[in-house]
Amino acid sequence: AILMANLASDVRFYLASEADPAIALGRINAAFSGHGWDDRFVTMIVAVVDPANQELTLVNAGHMPPLLRTSTYDVVEVGSAEAGLPLGVVDDFEFEAYRRNLESGDFLTIFTDGFSEAMNSQRELFGLERLAELVSDSRVTAANLGRHILAEVRKFAGEYPQSDDMCLVCFGRE
Repeated sequence: AILMANLASDVRFYLASEADPAIALGRINAAFSGHGWDDRFVTMIVAVVDPANQELTLVNAGHMPPLLRTSTYDVVEVGSAEAGLPLGVVDDFEFEAYRRNLESGDFLTIFTDGFSEAMNSQRELFGLERLAELVSDSRVTAANLGRHILAEVRKFAGEYPQSDDMCLVCFGRE
């Protein structure tokens, strides 16, 4: 709890004081590394949308690549090439930003591995392929995408206990 409270404070400070999210994440990483958390690390993604020019900027610190659903309902992982190390691995790591225009109909799904690694009673994983299929479903509106994904993962797992945290963020442009 102390680690996360400290990290949350650093994130708020550096994102508020640095316009470039890649530089801000580098400073967050340096601060995290400087706290002496020993063998601890954190994955995270910083996502910034500039509504004036509809530009999406992602900076990934060791997290699973987000899934982008385009207006044609194609689903692609984005930002893999620019993804960096988790926070706390290398204290002076320089992060790189992924940028693209957020077109009308584009929706981004950022998720923790608790979704893709959710298991059912037969110990089958939900998997990235199933997750991508849910994201691509043209019958699901952007406003309902997150709730739809959560409901389908819970239905898949059934009564099998959740073994990992699950965090999901879905947003886009209509």
